[in-house]
Amino acid sequence: MGMLIDDILALTHMSRLGVTCETVDLGEIMLDVILEIREHDPDTIVEIEIEPDLKTRADPHLVRLLMTNLVGNAWKFSSANEHPKVTFKAKTIDGTKWFVLRDNGAGFDMRYADKLFQAFSRLHTQDEFEGTGIGLAIVDRVIRKHGGQIRAEGEIGKGATFSFTL
Repeated sequence: MGMLIDDILALTHMSRLGVTCETVDLGEIMLDVILEIREHDPDTIVEIEIEPDLKTRADPHLVRLLMTNLVGNAWKFSSANEHPKVTFKAKTIDGTKWFVLRDNGAGFDMRYADKLFQAFSRLHTQDEFEGTGIGLAIVDRVIRKHGGQIRAEGEIGKGATFSFTL
């Protein structure tokens, strides 16, 4: 229950914050997040690939919240895989830089992709994977506060890909 309250408070508080942009390296932020996750889950070994120089202009506090939730989900949903792997890179499409986080975990049914970013929406049961159903709603709000977009693609048993702009 405490985690749910913390997530609701984070979502509410984040909605009221202004955006103060500076140059940040999303790859470095991801590495910090992974170190924190590994402290709490040292028995899970996840192969991580991070493209170098993933810099952008964004609010460092909000982007850390975004990466904590995206990377946390990738770790959680791929950890049951025999060889879990998470990759993070950038690509440019029509002059816009997109950041792409991919895992080879549980994935999801694309028929329900529109529900992913709604608060309290879960596509997996609590018995399968712990969580509050708020993480991707936080991710969506952070991205929208920066004027960005997010897209999700997945296939059951083959992983998920989240692509976003800031």
